[in-house]
Amino acid sequence: MSNPLSVIIPTRKEEVEYRNHVKKHFLHPDTEILFYENNGEKSLSEIYNKALNDSKNDIVVFMHDDLILETDNIS
Repeated sequence: MSNPLSVIIPTRKEEVEYRNHVKKHFLHPDTEILFYENNGEKSLSEIYNKALNDSKNDIVVFMHDDLILETDNIS
């Protein structure tokens, strides 16, 4: 079995539909999906550093909130 991932997604506003889209493609049961709402208060580097500290898995994927996934079972 593959290792679990932490998926980090900075966004202006978290959308349930997009969370479900991401969740549908990362099928490992221990995948962690972390959204960080940010309207310019922090730099992208600050968000990424906070996410690295918050994430529980060794493998971290950084995604933009406009990326549409087409591959099934990313894990």
